[in-house]
Amino acid sequence: MFEKLRLAQDRFEEAEARARQLEKLVASLGEGVSLEAHLLSRKEAALKQRTAALKVATQVHVKSEEVTSLRFKAETARDEATFAMEQLHEAEYEVKSLRSITQRMILTKEEMEEVILKRCWLARYWNLCVQHDIHPEIFGQKYEFWSSLAPFPLEVVLYAGQKAKE
Repeated sequence: MFEKLRLAQDRFEEAEARARQLEKLVASLGEGVSLEAHLLSRKEAALKQRTAALKVATQVHVKSEEVTSLRFKAETARDEATFAMEQLHEAEYEVKSLRSITQRMILTKEEMEEVILKRCWLARYWNLCVQHDIHPEIFGQKYEFWSSLAPFPLEVVLYAGQKAKE
């Protein structure tokens, strides 16, 4: 299309150059050739109209290509937005499921007290194993582990016993 436009423009320029030459010739020949000059100027005007029409057609064609390109980009953007929305919904679903899992993993106050009490009992029992030399192959490790989780096991166990009596 651009090649056609360039060729038409070249022809137009050649015709324009010829028209100028002919106008000079007409001026030099005088009034007798004015009819031919008039015809030539008509042809030149027609050529200008065709060139303008070709330019408009080229612009329309380019615009239609731009419209097609923009439509394609719009469809691509719509597809990307749809994909992003799907990912968002999946992420929201994952967040909800993680929240529910987290809620199930969080202990209530009573459950936490029970865990602390069990740790203290285990630390206390392994301390008794150390004192009475029961299971000497493992009591050292076990006592260290459970006493690190329950720093004052005897006090906690005694307090729990007092609380249970009341």
